Amino acid sequence: MGDLARLKAFYERLTPAVTETFVPDSPIDPDRLTNHLAGVTDGEAISYGLAAPDGLIVGHAFVQPLWDGPPVLGIGIEERLIGCGLGAELMRATLADCDALSLPVVTLTVVKTNLRARSLYLGFGFVARGEAAFRRPGDSLYMERRLGGQASNG
Repeated sequence: MGDLARLKAFYERLTPAVTETFVPDSPIDPDRLTNHLAGVTDGEAISYGLAAPDGLIVGHAFVQPLWDGPPVLGIGIEERLIGCGLGAELMRATLADCDALSLPVVTLTVVKTNLRARSLYLGFGFVARGEAAFRRPGDSLYMERRLGGQASNG
């Protein structure tokens, strides 16, 4: 996926209900997206965009950086599509790439009140390792998944 404009448009369309638990920067920084996509081209990041039939990106999953410290996974879906199984599809594809690259661990941070996401991550073999900060100290959990973590969602 290399279409910066479509990816930027996806992030700009996300509702406050989604961005309160997913996007750390608002407004979205185009330079950050450009750097992410360059990392994908250079083999330093993984990126999956989920496109609707009309070509709009409606979901995005990424892992970065792959080689400099523990890789961090992020995943977001448009609010109207949450609960339709698209998050599991993105997780399955993204984690298959992580395993194919033999990444020993993948990490993420999830807001404690985001029970749907926490359940998804647990089903894909992530384990909570402690508290983290997303918007405020202690509002989130730090989770990690070891290579080949059980993927019971699918």
